Amino acid sequence: MSEPSALRDPEGRISGAITVLTDVTQQRKLLRDLAASEARLRTLYEAVACGVLVWDMRGTAIDVNAAGQEILGLTLDQIRGRTAEALWQTLREDGSALPEAERPHVIALRTGRPVRHATVPVVLRNGERCWLQVEAVPVLGEEGEPVQVVSSFLDITEHKRVEQERASLNEQLQRSLQELLALHEAGQVLGASLEPEEVASRVLEVAARISGLEVGTISLVQRGTTLRAWQTTGAVETFRTAQRSPAARKARRAALQEASPTYYHLDPAARRTEVLAGWCFPLRTHDRAIGVLEVCGPEAAACRAPVDVLGSLANQAASVLENARLYREAAEREQRLQELVKRLLLAQEAERRRVAYDIHDGLAQVVTGAQLSLETLAAHYHPRSPRARQELERALELARRAVKEARRVIADLRPTALDQFGLATALRVEVEALQAEGWEITFDDRLGGARLASTLEAALFRVAQEALMNVRRHAQTTRVHVALHCQDNTVRLEVRDWGRGFQPSRPSTTSGPGERVGLPSMHERARLLGGRCTVRSRPGRGTKVVVEAPVPPLASREGGDER
Repeated sequence: MSEPSALRDPEGRISGAITVLTDVTQQRKLLRDLAASEARLRTLYEAVACGVLVWDMRGTAIDVNAAGQEILGLTLDQIRGRTAEALWQTLREDGSALPEAERPHVIALRTGRPVRHATVPVVLRNGERCWLQVEAVPVLGEEGEPVQVVSSFLDITEHKRVEQERASLNEQLQRSLQELLALHEAGQVLGASLEPEEVASRVLEVAARISGLEVGTISLVQRGTTLRAWQTTGAVETFRTAQRSPAARKARRAALQEASPTYYHLDPAARRTEVLAGWCFPLRTHDRAIGVLEVCGPEAAACRAPVDVLGSLANQAASVLENARLYREAAEREQRLQELVKRLLLAQEAERRRVAYDIHDGLAQVVTGAQLSLETLAAHYHPRSPRARQELERALELARRAVKEARRVIADLRPTALDQFGLATALRVEVEALQAEGWEITFDDRLGGARLASTLEAALFRVAQEALMNVRRHAQTTRVHVALHCQDNTVRLEVRDWGRGFQPSRPSTTSGPGERVGLPSMHERARLLGGRCTVRSRPGRGTKVVVEAPVPPLASREGGDER
């Protein structure tokens, strides 16, 4: 590159020229490279998928690429020259300015540092909500000061929507899992109890947890079709409001009659702060309505309540409550039956005692008097004829046998030794009587002279009597062992024989020899004593009857002793 310069003489006339030559080849190359770089940068600027917006130091938009125009839904002319505040007021749904904390380019200008991943919320584009993820990077001058800010932004609306849907789905899954776990827990808890009050309490607790409502109530059918609240949990005031509401009463009747869940909401005037609503679920078992499970609380929570899960809980609760009711009725009948059997046994013992003393004081005395009279007559009167002497001897023998039989009957009805000396002595008398008959019988007495309550002594004596009677009738042996022990406040009676035995697990179909005569009576007496009766036997190996019963404390024995 050259540029001539004129030479002039003192008078100002041109006397010559000087030409300076400069090599601008490198400069031209640099300019071409710069233009090419700017073109490539512009191409990249326009080709990137994210929006790029350039701001000057006053916060005014200088430039925006095509992607930015498309994302914002504005043209270059609508963006260039506008401040950030004006631009965001146009874009935001409510027309408000973007808070400074959400203006990344302002922060980048002020701090001189990039701002990464700032999310600008709730932007309206073409009538739709939009979320932008913005990054702002300051452009520094020669001395390191910010001169411009370049903002890049992406439309993450779809990502936000998917994220929100995922969060909502996770919440639903968590809620469903909690509901299923609550139902599983309810099934385990309900299956472990047959107390109606406990069952109702657990059902209401689980129902409140599943539904998120503040009041749970179980109402039962009484007197045909009348519903009456039986168990409740939660806020007392809400419960009273729901109980008084005609809408709630109507819903309960509808659930009961139609056998389906029924929704209701209460008049807002009934509660100033919020509207109440609730669900009523029928409690049905064996095609019979027994009551209603009701949950009540804020209307928003009632609308979100899992109706199917609560209905399943109501079905479980109905079955368990019905089983609990039947179990309680059976237990009450069993208790009444036990009391009746106890009274019958006590009445039996009392009647035996009365009859024994009546025989002792009446018939036995008459028979004994007759025997004495006959013996006196025989001592002073000696018949001459052999026949008369035989008749007199026969009368004396019959009198003696009558006295002996009367004493045996009295002993069987109520042994005098049992009343006067106790269980051990009465059993010893029985054993000695059998020994006198030729039995190979032994008696192990570790009770000594200790006395027990009369009811306990009488029951154990009757068990021993019954066991020995069975040996006499069915065992076909006279080898027997009787033991009476008392240890750790437990009395133990054992009667063992080495006879023919039997199979205890086989049901009895006949009443012939070898059958389990008297076993129910033994078991019943032991059970009424609060103990147990165990019968072990095998064919050909004999039989062992063991009764174990608790010994009442001394005060109880003395207070309940009938002697």
